[in-house]
Amino acid sequence: LINYLNHVYQYGLIELLVSVLSQLNVLRQLSAMGKLGTAKELIESVVDSGEKVLVFSSFVEPLETLQQHFKDTSVILTGKTPVEERQGIVEAFQNNPNIKIFFGGFKSGGLGITLTAATNFLGLDFPWNPADLQQSIDRLHRLGQTATSVNIYQLVAIDTIDDDMKGILDYKQDIFDIRISRTGIER
Repeated sequence: LINYLNHVYQYGLIELLVSVLSQLNVLRQLSAMGKLGTAKELIESVVDSGEKVLVFSSFVEPLETLQQHFKDTSVILTGKTPVEERQGIVEAFQNNPNIKIFFGGFKSGGLGITLTAATNFLGLDFPWNPADLQQSIDRLHRLGQTATSVNIYQLVAIDTIDDDMKGILDYKQDIFDIRISRTGIER
């Protein structure tokens, strides 16, 4: 990777690399937006069963679109959410029986908060880092979780950027697992 980045820098390809990554993010966001109908149906099914659900995405737009649809029964926490409001949003989701849906960004809502009131997780897309996905799922698996099981749903659009992102995440996770196994650390 270092040699690759050195070649990118040496040959002035940084702008090209940035452009490619930017276009990949556009494809990822379009894919997430294309799954909103399916996401709405799945969320409605979970809520109708009396359970709560966490919905995560790398992108604010699909989260805001879904939150507008479910506005009376949901809260949203993204990177745009002021820090002083975040704890109140978490507490509303955890304690208010009428708030059934938590919409969060993988980065802003996936680390350091407890969302054990939910028994379902729905991923609209894949983050670049497998640890971000796992951290978001782990919001359900915290001290205080009283459910005997939780459901994890990851929406994947076949033959789209989703397939590639899943492959990248699986590859990165395999590398991590190999490195950890070489150190003798139990996961």
